[in-house]
Amino acid sequence: LAPHWPAQCAHCQAPLPPPAAGGAGEDFVAHQVTALPPVRAVVTEHRLYRVTCLACGHATRATLPPDVPAGAFGPRLQATVATLSGTYRLSRRQVADVCGTVLDAPLAVGSVDRLCQATSAALAAPVAAVQATLPQAPVANADETRWPQAGHTQWRWVVVTGLATVFTIAARRSRQVIKDLLGTDDGGTLGSDRDAGDAWLDVAWRQVCWAHLKRDFQGLVDRGGAAQDVGTAALALVGKLFAAWHQYRDGALDRAGLQAQLQPVQAALGALLDTGMAGPDPTAATLCRALDRRWPAL
Repeated sequence: LAPHWPAQCAHCQAPLPPPAAGGAGEDFVAHQVTALPPVRAVVTEHRLYRVTCLACGHATRATLPPDVPAGAFGPRLQATVATLSGTYRLSRRQVADVCGTVLDAPLAVGSVDRLCQATSAALAAPVAAVQATLPQAPVANADETRWPQAGHTQWRWVVVTGLATVFTIAARRSRQVIKDLLGTDDGGTLGSDRDAGDAWLDVAWRQVCWAHLKRDFQGLVDRGGAAQDVGTAALALVGKLFAAWHQYRDGALDRAGLQAQLQPVQAALGALLDTGMAGPDPTAATLCRALDRRWPAL
């Protein structure tokens, strides 16, 4: 806290009384400035001395205390390096540059790579333990997206449950990735988009993502023509669906009330899909047929 008091009156230039004389009040304007303190890595040299026993002549060298890393870098610096590389996706050379210029902790590119590999190895067991919880989850939501890596297209997958969020990078967009994460036994509901990679799972155990569907319906509206009518009607039903869901989530509806409100929405959507499949627009017809095949997952 840095208080500042005016020294003289801005109107007549007369000296103003100091705060101790009663001239101070609670009328102030706050101006906050956020700054970083000087960032400088701390290097501690541990000297392990050797001492010769006077009784037997044996020389004993001191060992490092248990809390001192065996390597040249502490855990906080290692975690920072791993975050810069893994989360912010800086190259090894860029990470070394940040460490040297911002943290005043010069690192060779090879040291950056070794720290990243060591972090990966240290996290392998806890990541595997978290991943092992996924097949037992009653509900899981999954998605994937492109992940450029070293000039090649990789795929970043995510699975979210009530307990955990697991990311993994895979070389392919294969259904085998999600099978390996979730297992192949039925018993839980998988929420996802309409990607063919989820077709191995019985439609009764799937939940199509309505956020993706809303985007697809908006695409029909943007397409115009006959597709626009289908998309506009579908978006109206999406609005009713989520209005009912939000009431249920907020406690204004019980489960029976939610089902009662969604029954007319369900009936209207079924009729709309029939209309779209028979309509003249091929894009709308294709989407409606795809949703009709996945009806239990809606």
